[in-house]
Amino acid sequence: MSALGWWGGAARRPISYYPESGGFTGSAPIGWILHVVVGDGSPYGYFARLHSPNRKFSNLWVAKSGDVEQYTPGSSKPWAQGAGNAEYLAVETEGYPDEPLTTAQIDALARWHIWTGLPDKIADAPGQHGIGTHSMGGAAWGGHACPGAIRSSQRGAILARVRQIRKGNMELTDQVALGPGTRAVLKELTGADVPSMPVWDLLQRVLGNVLSTNASVRHLIDYDALATSIVAKLPAGVSAPTAADVAAAVRAEFTTHPLT
Repeated sequence: MSALGWWGGAARRPISYYPESGGFTGSAPIGWILHVVVGDGSPYGYFARLHSPNRKFSNLWVAKSGDVEQYTPGSSKPWAQGAGNAEYLAVETEGYPDEPLTTAQIDALARWHIWTGLPDKIADAPGQHGIGTHSMGGAAWGGHACPGAIRSSQRGAILARVRQIRKGNMELTDQVALGPGTRAVLKELTGADVPSMPVWDLLQRVLGNVLSTNASVRHLIDYDALATSIVAKLPAGVSAPTAADVAAAVRAEFTTHPLT
């Protein structure tokens, strides 16, 4: 969790001063907070031009279309929710409190949630794990009613979509027990000893490390052969997609989205 970086499903738009906010109180966030921008359009320009000591920004913004912008790596604390910044990521959503999240927003938020690896829970008070709201922090979090009753109630819909995605073609989220050799390689690459990991996260970490050294080699990858090899090597008992599904997912990730 402490190694959360840039999500491949978002356009990367770093806020120049985000490193000043530092990291989370613990080794990682315990959840993420749902916000509403109270307006249409990206908040990037607004965040980017703010000056000290009145700077603020969230980690992520999700448009009504489902497009996503990420402003800081997942390891960076936001400046969006007062005392809640120390423990939670902050996610802005386009629109107004009296408008429900669109289907595309719910889908994007579900995929973001899966990527973070945070608990599939609804948080209703500071210190609880899962998906919370700006309003739950009261005065210590700025005394905001954000994101409003309508969007707050849709956190259940986001988690329902999470379950649907995981049940569908699995999104390669099955947990795989890693052997000593694989764990040693990952520890060398990431500095973390991970005994188990979702298949897709494993792919991202290994392939992302290889490709990030020379992005121009992407077009040389035989995705179908790679996928066939991956499927063949999955541990017994793992319910995985077909090789064609894996090939399509790998191709899409590393040709369409930025490397994470």
